[in-house]
Amino acid sequence: MYNLKRNVYVNVFGLKGKFAIEVEDYDEKEILIHELFSKNNVPNTELFAVDIELVVQWLSLLERRQIFPKSISNEKVFNTATDKIQQDLDKANKLLIPDEIYYISEKILKLQ
Repeated sequence: MYNLKRNVYVNVFGLKGKFAIEVEDYDEKEILIHELFSKNNVPNTELFAVDIELVVQWLSLLERRQIFPKSISNEKVFNTATDKIQQDLDKANKLLIPDEIYYISEKILKLQ
Protein backbone atom coordinates (compact mmCIF):
# COMPACT_ATOMS: atom_id res chain seq x y z
CA MET A 1 0.00 0.00 0.00
CA TYR A 2 2.83 2.37 0.84
CA ASN A 3 4.39 1.95 -2.61
CA LEU A 4 1.02 2.21 -4.34
CA LYS A 5 0.19 5.44 -2.54
CA ARG A 6 3.64 6.92 -2.94
CA ASN A 7 4.62 5.98 -6.47
CA VAL A 8 1.71 4.88 -8.59
CA TYR A 9 -1.68 6.12 -7.45
CA VAL A 10 -0.76 9.36 -5.72
CA ASN A 11 -3.69 11.13 -7.40
CA VAL A 12 -6.31 8.59 -6.34
CA PHE A 13 -8.40 10.27 -3.66
CA GLY A 14 -9.07 8.26 -0.51
CA LEU A 15 -6.92 5.23 -1.31
CA LYS A 16 -6.62 3.24 1.91
CA GLY A 17 -6.09 -0.33 3.00
CA LYS A 18 -9.08 -2.57 3.72
CA PHE A 19 -7.64 -6.08 3.49
CA ALA A 20 -4.17 -7.34 2.58
CA ILE A 21 -2.90 -10.87 2.13
CA GLU A 22 0.27 -12.67 1.11
CA VAL A 23 -0.10 -15.69 -1.18
CA GLU A 24 2.12 -18.20 -2.91
CA ASP A 25 2.07 -18.24 -6.73
CA TYR A 26 0.94 -14.62 -6.72
CA ASP A 27 1.36 -14.28 -10.50
CA GLU A 28 -1.33 -16.92 -11.06
CA LYS A 29 -3.62 -15.31 -8.49
CA GLU A 30 -3.19 -11.86 -10.02
CA ILE A 31 -4.16 -13.24 -13.42
CA LEU A 32 -7.20 -14.88 -11.81
CA ILE A 33 -8.21 -11.59 -10.14
CA HIS A 34 -7.92 -9.76 -13.46
CA GLU A 35 -10.07 -12.43 -15.13
CA LEU A 36 -12.72 -12.41 -12.38
CA PHE A 37 -13.03 -8.64 -12.21
CA SER A 38 -12.13 -7.74 -15.81
CA LYS A 39 -15.44 -5.98 -16.43
CA ASN A 40 -14.72 -3.75 -13.44
CA ASN A 41 -11.16 -2.79 -14.36
CA VAL A 42 -10.40 0.91 -14.65
CA PRO A 43 -8.64 1.07 -18.05
CA ASN A 44 -4.83 1.26 -18.03
CA THR A 45 -4.59 0.83 -14.25
CA GLU A 46 -4.47 -1.85 -11.57
CA LEU A 47 -7.66 -0.40 -10.06
CA PHE A 48 -11.09 -2.03 -10.12
CA ALA A 49 -14.48 -0.39 -9.60
CA VAL A 50 -16.05 -3.21 -7.63
CA ASP A 51 -17.75 -3.71 -4.26
CA ILE A 52 -14.87 -3.98 -1.79
CA GLU A 53 -16.79 -6.46 0.38
CA LEU A 54 -17.10 -8.84 -2.58
CA VAL A 55 -13.34 -8.67 -3.10
CA VAL A 56 -12.63 -9.23 0.61
CA GLN A 57 -15.06 -12.14 0.65
CA TRP A 58 -13.36 -13.73 -2.35
CA LEU A 59 -9.80 -13.12 -1.13
CA SER A 60 -10.62 -14.55 2.29
CA LEU A 61 -11.26 -17.91 0.61
CA LEU A 62 -7.71 -18.15 -0.75
CA GLU A 63 -4.96 -20.02 1.03
CA ARG A 64 -2.90 -17.13 2.29
CA ARG A 65 -1.30 -15.28 5.16
CA GLN A 66 -3.36 -12.33 6.29
CA ILE A 67 -1.32 -9.13 6.55
CA PHE A 68 -4.03 -6.57 7.33
CA PRO A 69 -6.02 -6.50 9.54
CA LYS A 70 -3.96 -8.87 11.67
CA SER A 71 -6.27 -9.53 14.60
CA ILE A 72 -9.33 -10.78 12.70
CA SER A 73 -9.83 -14.47 11.91
CA ASN A 74 -10.48 -15.73 8.39
CA GLU A 75 -14.02 -16.76 9.30
CA LYS A 76 -14.80 -13.36 10.80
CA VAL A 77 -13.42 -11.55 7.72
CA PHE A 78 -15.59 -13.65 5.42
CA ASN A 79 -18.71 -13.32 7.61
CA THR A 80 -18.29 -9.56 8.05
CA ALA A 81 -18.00 -9.08 4.28
CA THR A 82 -21.01 -11.35 3.69
CA ASP A 83 -23.09 -9.46 6.28
CA LYS A 84 -22.19 -6.11 4.68
CA ILE A 85 -23.17 -7.38 1.24
CA GLN A 86 -26.51 -8.63 2.62
CA GLN A 87 -27.16 -5.29 4.37
CA ASP A 88 -26.52 -3.45 1.10
CA LEU A 89 -28.90 -5.80 -0.74
CA ASP A 90 -31.59 -5.37 1.94
CA LYS A 91 -31.23 -1.60 1.73
CA ALA A 92 -31.49 -1.69 -2.08
CA ASN A 93 -34.56 -3.95 -1.95
CA LYS A 94 -36.37 -1.47 0.31
CA LEU A 95 -35.97 1.16 -2.40
CA LEU A 96 -37.64 -0.98 -5.07
CA ILE A 97 -41.26 -0.53 -6.09
CA PRO A 98 -43.45 -3.01 -4.19
CA ASP A 99 -44.57 -6.10 -6.10
CA GLU A 100 -48.22 -5.29 -6.78
CA ILE A 101 -50.58 -4.62 -9.69
CA TYR A 102 -50.45 -1.05 -10.97
CA TYR A 103 -52.73 0.79 -13.39
CA ILE A 104 -52.15 3.88 -15.42
CA SER A 105 -54.87 6.35 -16.25
CA GLU A 106 -54.37 8.72 -19.16
CA LYS A 107 -56.38 11.65 -20.33
CA ILE A 108 -55.99 12.38 -23.99
CA LEU A 109 -56.06 16.06 -24.80
CA LYS A 110 -57.20 17.16 -28.21
CA LEU A 111 -55.13 19.92 -29.65
CA GLN A 112 -57.08 22.40 -31.73
